[in-house]
Amino acid sequence: MAFTNGITSTVELDSSLLTAVDQTVQLELANNTVFDGLAQIQISLNAKSIELRRYARLGAATTPLSETSDIDSATLSDTKIVLTPKEYGNVVTTTSLVSLQTGGVADLVAGAVIGANAALTQDTLAYNALKAAGAGVTAPGHMDAAFVEKLYTKLARENVQKIGNSYVLVLHEDQASDLRASAAAGTWVDVMKYAQPGQILINEIGMYKGFRVIVSNAVTTSGTGAATTYKAIALGANSFGKVVSKPIETRFTGPFDKLGRFVNLGWYGVFDYAVIEPKGVLVATTTAGYNE
Repeated sequence: MAFTNGITSTVELDSSLLTAVDQTVQLELANNTVFDGLAQIQISLNAKSIELRRYARLGAATTPLSETSDIDSATLSDTKIVLTPKEYGNVVTTTSLVSLQTGGVADLVAGAVIGANAALTQDTLAYNALKAAGAGVTAPGHMDAAFVEKLYTKLARENVQKIGNSYVLVLHEDQASDLRASAAAGTWVDVMKYAQPGQILINEIGMYKGFRVIVSNAVTTSGTGAATTYKAIALGANSFGKVVSKPIETRFTGPFDKLGRFVNLGWYGVFDYAVIEPKGVLVATTTAGYNE
């Protein structure tokens, strides 16, 4: 009698293997989240809903101060973005036989698969939130210097705050290939030439025209051949947020069978994403030479 579906084929894992599997999950999770890493995060445990806030800028203070009079306080105004974190997770079920026959390697592989899936899920959800709420900008062709300058100008003229000294542009690999090919000599800065290479973001490949350029195949495509379009994301600081009720954690459950042969390995978290400042997020649509 089957009690679960999709068994991959581990036994009750000892504490050292449990630790090793958990570390594998967390390593995959930490090394493979691009869009998630760009979110301003607010954590609130045991909350049904969590607020992110967007604060309005103050106008220029152009009136001279009076020597003998106090100044009136400006009003600090904010807009609340209320999110209700949702449950997400995935699981695989392994058996004692495969664990024994592989010396525990199968359990570590399962941990890597689960960690990668948690990372993919976060990045896909984050990307979908950005794509749904960002302002659309469409290029006449491929990702090139002129289009990147247009993206920079659109963010800068809205006074979007930079992340450090630049904005961030997340591209599909095909778009990145076009961009590097179109860059004039000396304009593209590879990450190994950064003045402070220790501050490199995950999958960051270089700096170009005021953007830190990152690649991620979470960027979606539509169409086929030369008509394939790609939707990259350009954004500034404090434009995108994530709320967390429970950070992603590794879950081991079982065994529930009579001989203790099956163990469930999974990940579980409660979180959600939202664009905080729509002016600070652009959805940049281009074609790509790779598909022509």
